[in-house]
Amino acid sequence: MNRLLLQTCLAASFALVACGGDAPVTTCQADLEIHISPGDTTISVGQQFAAMVHLFGCHGTLPLTDTFTWHSQDTTVATVDSTSGIVTGVGHGHTLVFPNGKHYSIELPVSVTVR
Repeated sequence: MNRLLLQTCLAASFALVACGGDAPVTTCQADLEIHISPGDTTISVGQQFAAMVHLFGCHGTLPLTDTFTWHSQDTTVATVDSTSGIVTGVGHGHTLVFPNGKHYSIELPVSVTVR
């Protein structure tokens, strides 16, 4: 079983390299690992941080690339630059900041509290 998994991972790696990284690697949703950082975050008004997404396939051994756009659920609490993921606290409260991938569907937000 491990040998088959290794062969599948190697084949996916070669496919990614051959395509120049522009096309997504086919991976099942159960195998897609999504790392959103930072986790729950508390900032002050005017303070900023960078929200990031890291994707992995093949049980966490194959880094995947994608282009993300970002949006804030409540822009009266925090705004986010849609391309860079830089979040800025603008008012007291709580909101969620979501990434939207070009190739991969991401449904995990960054939770932001502004004090």
